[in-house]
Formats: sequence, C-alpha cells, structure tokens
Amino acid sequence: MRNTEKKFIIRNEVRLVISKVKFKDILLLFKGEGFRSNSYYEKSKSKNDYLTTVYFGLLSGKATQIILRLRLYQQSKSPEVIVLRNNEVAVLELKVGKKSSVRTRKQKETVIVGELLDTLNNPGHLVKSFEDMRKKIIIPPSYPTSHIDISLIQKNFEKDNYKDIVPIFATQSRRIYYSQEGKQLNLSSIRVAIDKKKKYFIFVGFPKQLRNKAYYITDESEIRFDVKFGLNINKTIVKSLIHKLAALGAEEAVPTHKIGRNLYLKYKKKTMFKYGYLIDEIPGKELEVKMNVIVGSAEFILKRLKNDLIKMKIPNFTVLPELRELLRHEGNIFCYGFRTKKGMIEALAIVEDKNGWHVRIKDSPRIYQKDLLIRNISSKHVGILSNQEKDMLINEVGKNMNQKLEIIGSFVKKKATLSLLNTITGRQYVVTSGECIAENGKILSQIEMERYCLR
Repeated sequence: MRNTEKKFIIRNEVRLVISKVKFKDILLLFKGEGFRSNSYYEKSKSKNDYLTTVYFGLLSGKATQIILRLRLYQQSKSPEVIVLRNNEVAVLELKVGKKSSVRTRKQKETVIVGELLDTLNNPGHLVKSFEDMRKKIIIPPSYPTSHIDISLIQKNFEKDNYKDIVPIFATQSRRIYYSQEGKQLNLSSIRVAIDKKKKYFIFVGFPKQLRNKAYYITDESEIRFDVKFGLNINKTIVKSLIHKLAALGAEEAVPTHKIGRNLYLKYKKKTMFKYGYLIDEIPGKELEVKMNVIVGSAEFILKRLKNDLIKMKIPNFTVLPELRELLRHEGNIFCYGFRTKKGMIEALAIVEDKNGWHVRIKDSPRIYQKDLLIRNISSKHVGILSNQEKDMLINEVGKNMNQKLEIIGSFVKKKATLSLLNTITGRQYVVTSGECIAENGKILSQIEMERYCLR
C-alpha cells in the first residue's frame, strides 16, 4: 500500500571535491575508518550502472526557491545525448533548504517521466495531473512509495507568475556508496556518496516546448563526494573524518546546481545552434504556412527579415535574444505514406543527418490555396537507433492508420531557421527558408512560417 505521507527526510551533508589522482587515497581512508562499499555497481558487469540526475529551473537558468530534480537509475552511459523516455519510471526529489546550510530537507516520489514533463508544462493542472499519474503508476521494488507535497511546487510556479519550470541540465555519473560496516543507515550513521566520471549535459529549447534531450557539455574536473550523516550522530566523529579528508586535499565543492546553471547560461546559445532542429515540437497544435518563392531566393528573404527585425522596422515583433543567428540544418528526407483515390498521403518522414536518424509523424495537411499550405497538425519527433527499430515504427504508424505504408519519395533539404516573438501576445513564431532537391534534380524553394499555439 502506498505511503501518502508528505514528510521530509532531514539529514546533514558536507559536499567535497578532491583531485582525481587522490581518488585511491580517499578510498583507502574510508576503508581504514571502517567504511565498506554497498554499491552493486562494483560487482555488476552490466553497462547500465550510471545515475542520471535532471535538474529543473526557470528558462533564465536562475535557481528557484525549491530544487526540483529527477533521478534515473540503472542508466546506460550517454556520451553525447541523454534522452528522457516517456515510459521510464524515475524518482522525483523536492529539496528545500538554505543554500549555505549543511542540513537538507527532501521529499521523494516515484513518477513516470513523460507524464511528469507534461505536468510541469501545464502548471495550471498540476494537482490533477499528479493525481492521475499516481493512479496508474506501478512502483518498482525499492522505489519510494511516498508522495511529495505538490503545494510546494505550486508555490514556485505562482511566485514566478507561471513561467516555464523546465529541465535545465542533467548530470550522469557512476555512483558508489560507502557506509560504516555493520551499521544500518539511520540518524546515527555516516554514508558517503562518490560520483565517478561525472558529466554535465544541458537541455535547450523554445518556450512551451517539451524538453526531453540533454546535450553533453563537459566532464567534472575533480572527484565529487558527499558525506551524509544523521541528526543524532556524534559531531566529533564527523569533524575528525572531514579533517582527515582535508589533509588529503579535499575541499568544499561548488554545488552541482550552481555549476549546471552556469553551464546552461554559457552554452545554451551555442547548443541551440548545433542541435536546435532536433528538439521535439510542442505537444498539441501548431499553424503552419508555406509559400513557394523564386529558386535560390528563400534564404535572402529570411536574412532581410532578420535585419528588419533587429532594426525594429516591424512593429510588435522581435528576434529571440538567444537566436540572432540563423539555425542551419541539412539532411536527407525519406517520406512514407499510402495511396488514396485523391493521391498520395504522407504519414511520416524519416530524416537522416549527421546526428543519426529521427522521425517526424504528422497528420494530413489541409490545402486552402494553390501555393499556400495551412496545416492543423499533431506532430512529434522520435529518435531511432537501428534499421529494425525504424521498420517497427513504420509498421506501428501504418497499423494505427489502418494502412500499409510505403516510401513515396525522397529529397535533400537545406534549411535555415529564425525564431520571432510577438512582444504583445508573447507568442512564438518560427520562419524557415528551405531548399528541397528532388531525386530528379528539380529544386523547390519555400518560406515556411509556424505559429506555436499556446494551450
């Protein structure tokens, strides 16, 4: 039976770092002090032995009053990109406490990743979304059965006028725990958590987008470890251990959430330029308009639009400050669809580029004029890893549409993207110049505008 209490787990902890060359020295110290490793990682031959932690915050990167983070256990190593899978089960932690305080207060709850991201994207439905998720979740053994206090998250949204609280950055590491031999973890014990091979990743995206990909930025330069101890422990024992660690060169660590937010602020612009086109479109609807233009003129039109916006020649519109340069992308597009009496209908497109494969699944377009295309679409991007996974996805989409899908065409697409903001409504627009080169050598140049619809 689920424990629905919202009590805080209260403990003290000291965060330290030490040079990687001294790592073996501190392990010898812990063993000499009667600590033993209780991590299955040291015995397991599995590659899924990494801990991924996702930190949430405002789009500005500033810290909120409460630290909200998501723990994903038994993860495989992610050299370049961390992908949050919708059906994964993880542990949501809500951490409250003063920045300078040794004492921490936490609440934990087991959640479904995809539903949590949707929930935080819709703060007005926070309570109901959590209630719905709690009814359907199946909690794995050893995962928390407690509830967190949703009102504390709600206050964070209210305090910031319902601004986006989204995944900002993630860390990934091999975590090893050391605890005092023969003692259970309680208010009178000490435990040490060591993070090996720690890496930092950042999430990027536009307002109202569902962020589920984090991109690698850098490695932790030192070994990070936390000394955690209960409220009833003899403080002299703790001070003696800290003193011995300091003698080996251990120093106070900069908080992970501070490092991660600084990396986000420093690298988000560069990362958006590099990976922006891979970010999932927002769930729901968008209005899309396409116009054919003279071959070779699309990017010139886009650059002229950008310059006019920067010079404030277009009332009530501006360029998003992080994206004054054009985002560029080139890839091979393979279109799959089915035949009808009215012609071919596209069901999905597979994009192959330097970052691998991903899939766009869209509904059928509605054509209003000859050269003007307006779509009312439900769209999602799905990353694929192998030919087998690609074939399974094509078959699944076809089955859902009661159609047998076949390839109906392919082309090379080069595009540049500019993001605009309406300063009155706060609505985001994306304008793209595109040049499509078909198999027969014909070229189509277009200007496309998408209006992301707010819920």
